[in-house]
Amino acid sequence: MQTAYSALAERALTLLDTSTSVAASSLPKARVAKAGKKLFSALDAVLHPGKFLETLTPLLSREETAVRKAALNLLTDRLQNNENALRDLTISVKKQQRESSESIKVAGLKLIDELASLAVRDGTPNARQAALVALEAAALRFGRDEESSHYSSALVNAARNVAEKCCGKDEKDALDAINSSSSNVLGSAALCLAQLARATGAKFIGALALAAPAMTRNAKLATQICAKSASAKNGETPDNALVVLSASLGAIDAFCEGVLANFMSPYLLDILAVATHPALCAKTTSDDGKTKDSTRTNLTSLIAVKNAAAALRFERLAKSFECRVLMPPLQECWLKFIRENEDARTANEALRSRLAFLEISNAVADRSDATPAHRSMLFSIALEAMDVRRHFADEDDADKVEIENVETLSVNAVANLAVKCTEKEFTPFYAKCVEWAKARAGEKDAARWRLSALFRLTSTLADQLRAVFVPFYRHVLDLTAACLDDEMFAERSSKKKKLSSSESTTKNGRMDDWRMKTYALAALRRCFAYDSVNFLTQERFNQFAPLVASHLAKEPPEESIEYEIGDNLLEEGLGAECVGCCAALFTAAPDEALWKTLHRAILNVAREESSRAKLLAIGALAKIVENMQEEYLVLLPEAIPYLGELLEDEDLDVEVACQDLMDVLTKLSGEDLKSLFQHGYGDLKNRNGGTVVQHESYV
Repeated sequence: MQTAYSALAERALTLLDTSTSVAASSLPKARVAKAGKKLFSALDAVLHPGKFLETLTPLLSREETAVRKAALNLLTDRLQNNENALRDLTISVKKQQRESSESIKVAGLKLIDELASLAVRDGTPNARQAALVALEAAALRFGRDEESSHYSSALVNAARNVAEKCCGKDEKDALDAINSSSSNVLGSAALCLAQLARATGAKFIGALALAAPAMTRNAKLATQICAKSASAKNGETPDNALVVLSASLGAIDAFCEGVLANFMSPYLLDILAVATHPALCAKTTSDDGKTKDSTRTNLTSLIAVKNAAAALRFERLAKSFECRVLMPPLQECWLKFIRENEDARTANEALRSRLAFLEISNAVADRSDATPAHRSMLFSIALEAMDVRRHFADEDDADKVEIENVETLSVNAVANLAVKCTEKEFTPFYAKCVEWAKARAGEKDAARWRLSALFRLTSTLADQLRAVFVPFYRHVLDLTAACLDDEMFAERSSKKKKLSSSESTTKNGRMDDWRMKTYALAALRRCFAYDSVNFLTQERFNQFAPLVASHLAKEPPEESIEYEIGDNLLEEGLGAECVGCCAALFTAAPDEALWKTLHRAILNVAREESSRAKLLAIGALAKIVENMQEEYLVLLPEAIPYLGELLEDEDLDVEVACQDLMDVLTKLSGEDLKSLFQHGYGDLKNRNGGTVVQHESYV
């Protein structure tokens, strides 16, 4: 019965080639085609998979275009949509005699060979694409079969043919295909290769030497087209390039999965170059609903491609390869494509590539198989990336946010590597970072940029290691003091060499200086806050107390977010770090006798004309009171007249802040402090000891 059904099915497909039939009859062409499809659909339901394959495979080689097309469509539909097809095939094989079983296997092999032949045959792009789609579906289904190994050789041979004849003979041929209707063939070929690789596993190695170079080359070419279109006026990426790029990235991802990843090392350099290309790293936002449908579709495709590139970077490159395999091409890629080629790119393009590369490096640093040698290589890369402001700060087209992101990620990368070092490795590791910052001491702008990065690194390390890191702060004490002392910094900057007249200076020198001081104070605050090893000596306290207090009165540059007094004055920026540093100095002071010097300096700032300085002074006092509680009461008499003046300040914000502090002090001391403004400040009880505290200023 199955044989009869098969013969009838073949006849039904023949009816779909209506050119001769319609000529010999008066029936409309559409009716004939429809009747043929209905008949085959009915027969498809009763044909078991073995006979189905035996029937359709010969029809793929028919000269009639309509027959081939119909056979391909029906085959693809059944392979893609009938989830039980292979299960039924397996059951049928078990029920049949050996001869029947072998015939089904032979039919499957013939089908794969015929689809591969059809895909590489000269014909219309649509016909070749249909054959590739069918071959992809066949690989998916046969790869799930219990006897999938039976089909592996045929699938690998098919992969060789597809890679050699469907992906472009050379770069010129591939480029011509991308820019024409043949781009769909390239895309379908890439998707087919991806599925063939997953279906055959380790056996795909036999086709990898042809498939991997073709995919990396096509991905590279498509990426270049995307980059050129991004710089064009309309900025819309050609759909052809997006199709090829998306499919090629998918194929590369499949090749870097599982056991195949062990054989991809010759292609890693090219893959890294594509994955870190600026065209695939730039952020692309979705449309606002006002764009054309075509533009919206193009934008969606572009976002999908960039997401695929990001997945390739983090899920495959950073995780699938052993560090010993990945590190050499990673370092070479940094030298060749990131650093040497930066002149050929815009500043923002170079920044985006650096950012993507650092993300890969950070992920690799977390690997358990990363050795000290590997970390040393990653450290050199990250340390060079920390110098991003020296390379790009003066570039007019450089995005300030991108510069900040690169510096942040490079600092985190160095810190991440540092905490993985042994105690013996850590000291020279950090000392090298300090020497790196000192190397540009003769260039004022470069010195600011490098010192800012160093202090950010120091703060990050201090947050991670806390008290363990405090002794290492001795390496940067002199640098910190020099940064906070304007005269000392200027002197140190001019010692190394005399600046030439042609050497450019940054347009935002004051802003860079403010930024450097902010990070210096942030690092200093953490040093004192985490000091449980008596690192802060009397000498160091006397050195830094006046420097820190003086910055409460510093006015920010107009470009700074701190220029306008707002609610976040005590939450971020130089002022907030200075306030925190004052409080940390008090807490870590080795002797209570040292408090008076810093306390008096803070109070003097409260008499500055600037409302900002007054608010910061009040904030510093409030933070000190919060940390020290009753211990502060010994200093309260000295503060009373200053607080009285602040309560009468013309600025409402200052008055309110001072009143809040007074409320805290009143509750803490148990005294009516307002009455002291009326009756004098001579005597104030110390609630801790019950004694009378007399201060020299008030007797």
